[in-house]
Amino acid sequence: MSEIIIACEMIRREIESARHKTGNDSEIIYLERGLHEYPNNLRDKIQEQILAVPETTEFILLAYGLCGNAMHGIYSPHSTLVIPRYHDCINMMLVREDNPHPRVCPDCLYYTDGWFDSDNTLLMQYESFAEKKGEAKAKKAYNLMLANYKGVCLINTGNAYSPETIAGAEKTKELFNLELREEKGSTIILERLFARDWNEDFLICPPGTPVDQSEFLSGGSSVAIFPG
Repeated sequence: MSEIIIACEMIRREIESARHKTGNDSEIIYLERGLHEYPNNLRDKIQEQILAVPETTEFILLAYGLCGNAMHGIYSPHSTLVIPRYHDCINMMLVREDNPHPRVCPDCLYYTDGWFDSDNTLLMQYESFAEKKGEAKAKKAYNLMLANYKGVCLINTGNAYSPETIAGAEKTKELFNLELREEKGSTIILERLFARDWNEDFLICPPGTPVDQSEFLSGGSSVAIFPG
């Protein structure tokens, strides 16, 4: 059975780790991480890649979540789409065997390894703003923007953090006066995706069936909690 993977460059390290664990060597197409900034553009690019896949491809595995509603309306005329039924990568990475329903705190910035290895991170945006408008204005603007955030959390998916991740997390903590902490996560959802171990945490769309956002709102293993 033939398959092709379409995945987000943002989580390449986690994806490659999961593929190694499962022995998955299918063709993989990585899409640039910056597309996340514009969900409509992400949707268009994913749809473009899907339509370019050979008609003989039985499965297209999408290593994404709903991602700002970017998946809504996506379809394949010839292949079955399989997508983790989660709102985003943060939700996916927090799932563990012993914690299938992780809590996501809305007052925390979450990062997995590699998310700081980008030219469009929060830090890069801050530094660009500071260069144009000055440090004082940048601090005022970003402190206001992050006023409701209390922490920055590194999600430990089982691999050693890169130097960029450690440095980025520390600088984010210091610049915005946040508490730095770590939470244990895993790549188990990606592993199940690549091993075809698909259960209710995956959305399976037969050829010609478009993805609907409601399927994500009712599924997945992650719940948001709001501190009292």
